[in-house]
Amino acid sequence: MVTRFVKARFTGVAMALHWLTLILVVANLTLGVSMVPLPLSPRKLQWYMWHKWIGITVFLVTCARLGWRARFIRSAGRRMRGYGRLSRC
Repeated sequence: MVTRFVKARFTGVAMALHWLTLILVVANLTLGVSMVPLPLSPRKLQWYMWHKWIGITVFLVTCARLGWRARFIRSAGRRMRGYGRLSRC
């Protein structure tokens, strides 16, 4: 029953972008915490580069999520006024 509600409220693309964001954030957090104790070396710099690019990817996926959300607003959301519209995103 909960699955039907979620599918009725969010599109498949929105759910995929949500889970992709979650996976990338967890991977970036894990990578960042694991590279702290490493001494300065080519390996640490390589991990730092991956950490940076994953962070940029999270930003781009989040922008895509916001764009998708703005494009596919449900009709019930259009009745909101003022701060309600801003808090919906």
